[in-house]
Amino acid sequence: MATQKRNNLVSKHRGQSRIQLEQLENRLMLSGQPIVELDINDVNPEWGDAVDLDISYNGWQGWDKLSDAVFTGQYSVAADPSVIKDGDIYRMFNTGLDVNSIRTIITEAISSDGINWNYVHNNNPFHGMVMQGRDGEFDENLEGCFILKTGGEYWLYYSGYENEGNPIKGFPAKFALAKSTDGVNFTRYSDDPILEPTANWYDNDAIYCPTIIEHQGQYVMIY
Repeated sequence: MATQKRNNLVSKHRGQSRIQLEQLENRLMLSGQPIVELDINDVNPEWGDAVDLDISYNGWQGWDKLSDAVFTGQYSVAADPSVIKDGDIYRMFNTGLDVNSIRTIITEAISSDGINWNYVHNNNPFHGMVMQGRDGEFDENLEGCFILKTGGEYWLYYSGYENEGNPIKGFPAKFALAKSTDGVNFTRYSDDPILEPTANWYDNDAIYCPTIIEHQGQYVMIY
């Protein structure tokens, strides 16, 4: 008997594989209906056997949208936020704008409550800028970042693309990585991308907005 708890009984799904079960759970989570209690009986280690599944909901309240923006950026450009809780503060990394070159950059702001944000101070020409593009390289523009704290370091993943793309600006975009020990001053891990689009495949044009989780001793990226 294998039992996983998530949430209060409403429906029973029989004869579904473990993979089907996980797909159902993901759909429920995306629809704002989190699973509270999940009972899986006699699950095959290979995830192939049919299972009996009891799902329940706890009436978890949905999201409320604030009437005003919590962060607008120095030049009214703030996009693609990635937020982590770091001790007593929140760190938010997002896409900003270099108005001199009209290229996108990565900026950082901090908050004690997740609502009121202030740029970090790091003596850069643009408020909160932690990463800037490089002329003539694959990462002239930077955006769509994700921040991960691991082993006492901050790993900042982001998409980079040239200022002139094909078929339009923003293509092809590739993933790069920068690291920091203090969460503010970042150094590129490599001058080259860590992941590129796959020719003749679903991601052959560009790759953006990674989400990275640690799972069973390894890192898994969704983008």
